Amino acid sequence: MNFRSVEDLFRTVRQNIHMFPPGIDLVVGVPRSGMVAATAVSLALNCQMTDLNSFLEGKIYGGFSGRQGGSTVETFKKILIVDDSIFSGNAFREVRRAVGNKGDDSRLISAAIYGAKSKHDEVDIVLEVCPMPRVFEWNVMNHSALSVSCVDLDGVLCCDPTEDENDDGELYEKFLSSAQVINAPKFTINSIVTSRLEKYRELTEIWLRKNDIKYDNLFMLNLSSAEERRRLRIHAKFKADIFKCKKDCSLFIESETWQAETIHNLSGKSALAYKDMIFFDESFGVAVKEKLNRRFKRGVSRILPQFVKTFVRG
Repeated sequence: MNFRSVEDLFRTVRQNIHMFPPGIDLVVGVPRSGMVAATAVSLALNCQMTDLNSFLEGKIYGGFSGRQGGSTVETFKKILIVDDSIFSGNAFREVRRAVGNKGDDSRLISAAIYGAKSKHDEVDIVLEVCPMPRVFEWNVMNHSALSVSCVDLDGVLCCDPTEDENDDGELYEKFLSSAQVINAPKFTINSIVTSRLEKYRELTEIWLRKNDIKYDNLFMLNLSSAEERRRLRIHAKFKADIFKCKKDCSLFIESETWQAETIHNLSGKSALAYKDMIFFDESFGVAVKEKLNRRFKRGVSRILPQFVKTFVRG
C-alpha cells in the first residue's frame, strides 16, 4: 500500500511547481480532500483560493484582513481547479458537470496532485504518480482501506487515558464510558486491535456502539491486570501476531510510533504510526528509517554543548 502525508503533498507541489502554467491567479479546491491540495498550491503560487461550491456561487475567500476581499470570479484571468488525486476520473467528471458553462471557459485548468498514471483524459495536469492501492494522511480514517485494516483504539479512535485515569479501576471504567472521540469513520473497520484488557470488553463495545463506530472484529488482550500487561510489555507483539494472521488485512493503524515499527517488523506488513504520521512499509522502509535518524540527530544536536559538536566534526 502506498501512503502520502501532508508533508509529502506540500513537497510534491513545491518540487513540481513548474508544471503549472504561468499566470494562475485563483486556485479552486474540490471538497473535501482537494482543499488540502488547493491550500498547498495557492501558497506555492502565492495566489487566492476558494472551494468549488463558493466558486460556483461567485464567492472568493477574502480573509479577515480584507485583502482583495472585493474580488469576484470574473476578475480572475486563469483559474486552476485542484483535487488531491485522480483514479477513475469520476470526481473530475462531476466537477465539469457542476461547473457547467464555466467548463468551456478558456481560463479553467484542472490538476490532480497524485494520479494512478502520469496522464489522464479527465484532467490537464498530474503532478506525481502514486499507484493504487493508496491512502493519504488527510483521509486515511475515512477511506475504504479500513475494510482491510487493523486499527488501534486508544490514540486513534479515542483519546488516551491520563495517568490518573489508567488505574485499572473505577477511574479507568469511567474513562472507558466517556472517552473523547477522535475518529468515528463512516466505513466499517475490519478489526479493532487493542491492548485494553478482555475484562473491559463490554464497556468498550458499549462505547463503540454509542459513537456509531462500525467494525467486524474486536481483539483484546487476555491478561488479568494492567500491572501484568505493563510487566510483560507485549502490546506490540500481541497486535503484530493478530495482524500477521489476518490475511485479509494489509494495513495496521497504530497510535504509537515504536509500536507501529514493531508491528511492521514482526508482521512484514504495512503499519502507520498515527500520531506522528510515519508510514512503515517494505518499499519505504529505508526512507522512513533515514527520516527517523535525521530527527534523532537533530534532537541530539540541540542538546550537545558547542565544544562537543566541534570535536565530533573535527
